[in-house]
Amino acid sequence: MKKRFTSSLALFFISGMVFFGVSALLLWLKFKDLKLVSPKQSAAQPQASSTETNQVDKAQEKLTGPSWEYRNPKIEDLKAELRARKRAFDAKIAELEQRETLVKQTEKSLE
Repeated sequence: MKKRFTSSLALFFISGMVFFGVSALLLWLKFKDLKLVSPKQSAAQPQASSTETNQVDKAQEKLTGPSWEYRNPKIEDLKAELRARKRAFDAKIAELEQRETLVKQTEKSLE
């Protein structure tokens, strides 16, 4: 074969093509009957009914738009509670400031 192909580069390319061609043919013959299967989701397991589970199911049913438009009712409740605590805290601060002013006025009047 070396006498027919005087160039070693041509011999290299031809032998490489034969090698890869035979390899591809063998792989194709081995895997031609292989059928690709997509993974199936397992059947949902029955869960004990609870309020939290039902709320999650209801929330998932409401997911129709983009994720940034989703409103979590628990977060809304927490925000409302935080606002109420802040109002109570502000009222307590105002009351303490009034008491402090009253005490200072009383001290000035006693002098």
